[in-house]
Amino acid sequence: MWTFAHAKELNIDVDKVAIGGVSAGGCLAAGVTQLLRDRRGPPLCFQLLVYPTVDTELSPSVRQFHDSLVINADFVKRMWKHYLGENNVARPPKHAAPLKTDDLSRLPPAYIEVCELDPLRDEGIAYAQQLLRVNVSTELILRRGCPHGFELFGSKSLNEQAFAERSRALQQAFSDPPFLSRL
Repeated sequence: MWTFAHAKELNIDVDKVAIGGVSAGGCLAAGVTQLLRDRRGPPLCFQLLVYPTVDTELSPSVRQFHDSLVINADFVKRMWKHYLGENNVARPPKHAAPLKTDDLSRLPPAYIEVCELDPLRDEGIAYAQQLLRVNVSTELILRRGCPHGFELFGSKSLNEQAFAERSRALQQAFSDPPFLSRL
């Protein structure tokens, strides 16, 4: 909201404001995107979500990678309890768990990146699929052989590739004609 209120002094084109986040930040970015839509603005042109956590229910990949080194099932459960409070995990407030939202229509285009060896993989894929079902232009990237947070210990070339793909998606979102739908 502050950015939109100060757009003129910041020399920002209000038609080209995007939001993004990584992991729990992806949850917050997706939730804010839904909140802005429901409050009728200000509008965002794009959402960039990198291995987002978007569902309080433990997906098959959370159970599959229950002992992952970076995050695991216990960590995911604790994270949701800290974020929502013990009593709200089963029934999270609106916009707090983006995949639980009844209506995903009328959201801006999305770039969603998931990692093959990540406990959050399946919920990121499910979110992308739900967006596509309601005709939200969505690009889903699967990083094969990568765990959650691969940038911290991944190869330089892999990190450069991921950065380049994210940058390309943002550049497309800010260009004319706008982002095209892919999966």
